[in-house]
Amino acid sequence: MTGDDGLAAFGRWARQHAIPIDTDAPDDYDGDLAALGKVVDDARIVGIGESQHHVAEFNRFRARVFRHLATRHGFTTFVFECGTIEARCALDYVLGRHDDRDAACLSIDATFGMWREIQRLLDWMRDYNSRVPDDRKVRFYGMDGSQGWSSTANTVSFTYRYLLSVDQEAAEEVESSLLPLARTIALDNCSDVDRDRVRALVMGLDRLVANLEVEAIHYCELSGREEYDWALRSAIIARRIGSLLSSVHADPDQALRTWWNLRDAGMAEIVLWILRREGRRARMVIGAHNIHLQKQFAYETAFPQSTMGQHLNRVLPEQSMVMMSGTSDQSIKPNDPAREGSFQAGLARAGLPAFVLDLRSPGDTEASSWLDLERPDRSNMIYQPLKVSAAWDAVFFARSVRLDRLRLPSSADRTAIELSQETLRKFAGTYDVDGIIGETVVLRIWMEGGNLMTDGADSDGELFPMHTSRLFAMSQEAFFWNEWPMELVFTWNRSAVVDGLGIRHPKGGILYQGRRRS
Repeated sequence: MTGDDGLAAFGRWARQHAIPIDTDAPDDYDGDLAALGKVVDDARIVGIGESQHHVAEFNRFRARVFRHLATRHGFTTFVFECGTIEARCALDYVLGRHDDRDAACLSIDATFGMWREIQRLLDWMRDYNSRVPDDRKVRFYGMDGSQGWSSTANTVSFTYRYLLSVDQEAAEEVESSLLPLARTIALDNCSDVDRDRVRALVMGLDRLVANLEVEAIHYCELSGREEYDWALRSAIIARRIGSLLSSVHADPDQALRTWWNLRDAGMAEIVLWILRREGRRARMVIGAHNIHLQKQFAYETAFPQSTMGQHLNRVLPEQSMVMMSGTSDQSIKPNDPAREGSFQAGLARAGLPAFVLDLRSPGDTEASSWLDLERPDRSNMIYQPLKVSAAWDAVFFARSVRLDRLRLPSSADRTAIELSQETLRKFAGTYDVDGIIGETVVLRIWMEGGNLMTDGADSDGELFPMHTSRLFAMSQEAFFWNEWPMELVFTWNRSAVVDGLGIRHPKGGILYQGRRRS
């Protein structure tokens, strides 16, 4: 059988077995999701991925599936790829423990909480919980490490605030000896920090966890089990980040490999913690990038990346987990059809605008053979080799995708100001930016019709828009896009020439640096 024959056979099989999905269905309709019960079956964990972040179709489909599974199949928990400790605020919001919607959205970090479909899910969960008894309330969790596994500042501060309520002496020790280290040592500078200071941080984090475990009974009596459990988990996450910083300090050349593999192992550990917290009846939907959910090594980098899906698949009972890829024939980069011979090109052969396909035991020998071969699979803007049948149980496919709609919380609102044409021209140029996994992405800026325009087509869609978009000034050096959350802050050299830029979160803090080409 030739490659073309196998592709055609897979396309025919997919068309016959696909579950059509209406991506424009109203919120109160879930008739197209009824057949998903057979895909989910008795699984306690259903992972629903996305080949690219910030995509409306992926965000909305995942939210629709969770609403359906919560109301029809007893699912209790939604878990998302954001900071565990930070997203405690979102959990408390959907449970009605506070009314600060802005804070809840902002707690879903890395700008994920600033998109329309994520916010609508939070609103639905809060409304649903207001109408059901306590034993049916749904919960929202983050499953990622604090601050992208790059710093212990947030987690140590969280645990410190807990200790203030149960053990003043222990809190004072953390404040004097551990907090200063946690606030000054991070992934981007640990290689340059004195070895003794890194060692002191790691030892302090070990003592923090040990103290919480030694005093568990006493602390629980004072604060209750719930608050103690969060404080201990925060300290454990801090200790894992400390181990990462120590490893990077010892071998900076392996920083990316260390960070990635410890991150995904850490996410799996947090998911298992959430399962234990929620009890034997807990059933959850996990929302994350495909690269974390797939049950095979990922190859976005020069080394095999272990995944959270692999770690969970290794320890959970068989049939207790269903991992579903989210993918498309297109991307949010304009005019970007799937590569010939890729998994996405095969799915497009089904000829449907959107569908779910169960990939387990296809029955059709030719289709099964096609799935069993390693083939290109799109992840952001690159293609990684993947044996689909081993990596995924099912797939959600949409023929076309679009950027989700930005909804900034009021506290992060931005106001445009006018700058002269002469000033705007100073920012035009091509900038090489350090991306999220060490690769260089490119942002082009030029003047057009009196406006400053950008193009991020040579990027991965993580830091700035890939389409042509207008920049708006908010100061003499800071700019924003109307449809994108991140901001640009330009830098000047001693000759008053713009020589670089920083990518800034709307609530402050430069996250990535770029250099202007000479």
